[in-house]
Amino acid sequence: MSSLPWVIRDDNGAVPHMWLSVFKDWLERLQVVFDKEWKLGFLHKEGWSDEASADGILAFKLAVQTGHVDHPVDMTQLPGNRLIDSDGNINARAFYVYLTAWAWNDPLAYGATAANLKPEPRIWIHTPEDKELKIPKSAPIKYAEISYLLRTTRDDNEEQDKEYQILAFVQEVRRITTAFEARGLPVFPWGIPFRFYEQYLNLPMNSAIVIGVAGGMTAVVLFFSLGLKVRPVGVVVSIATITLAQIAGAIGWLGVGINALPVEIALLGVSLVIFSTVQLVVAFCCIPGEVTTRRAIAFTVVGPPCVQSLVSSQLSPSSPCTPIYIQTIVLAHWNLH
Repeated sequence: MSSLPWVIRDDNGAVPHMWLSVFKDWLERLQVVFDKEWKLGFLHKEGWSDEASADGILAFKLAVQTGHVDHPVDMTQLPGNRLIDSDGNINARAFYVYLTAWAWNDPLAYGATAANLKPEPRIWIHTPEDKELKIPKSAPIKYAEISYLLRTTRDDNEEQDKEYQILAFVQEVRRITTAFEARGLPVFPWGIPFRFYEQYLNLPMNSAIVIGVAGGMTAVVLFFSLGLKVRPVGVVVSIATITLAQIAGAIGWLGVGINALPVEIALLGVSLVIFSTVQLVVAFCCIPGEVTTRRAIAFTVVGPPCVQSLVSSQLSPSSPCTPIYIQTIVLAHWNLH
């Protein structure tokens, strides 16, 4: 995630540290304090002297933790037990004990990371005067958040369309999360880009499936209803395809982005055209006589009702915009009061 060009960085070009990195830095600082005060003799296997600092005492208490509930403290681990090994890895056995200490003794850093750990770490506040070495162990983490701030304009191409940048970001994040989910780590991207824009990634494919299924079912029903005739079905499918191509071309020519509204307009337009075309084709196939006669009767009998239905379907949504309708609503509202 930190390598994505949309992530906001600080003046040094670095991204904000996630909670695990801040946790690790805190343990490394305590390890340095422990090593220093151990060499000075302030910390020893029997405990600590009065010269030991608060951080040194805290590091001592962490260093003797085993991570086992039955045997939580082992003084024989000193001084070889490390909070952080040479490779920078946190001691896995006592990880959740260290997490308890960090969350409640470095609250500013823990809160700044916005980790929102679930379940929350157990409460334990360090006091240097307390001789008790046992630290409660937190429950295993089931949920944690990593927050990133994003921008929609790259430095190298400020004029690139923001909507396509957001879609590219969502697609790239989904690729990363899918790779981690394949390794057994569930990841749930959350935020405005995913809530409002992720639907657009699958919108073309889902729309094509809907149109294909609707067109296919219409073709199958017509094929069996008209006595297994292929030509009428071909006429209906061809007209529907041409209509869809015209609507798609108009949407592209007008520069309208891909979203739910243009798709709904395309589906509505194709359905209206298919409705009228099916009426004419069925009438043509069911009327006896010559081709010219059948065509004339079909357009004469079915044509006017189809035109009337199309006009009515267009007038109904536009009726709320007429002055008479608005005046009627205002008067009705006035009479109610």
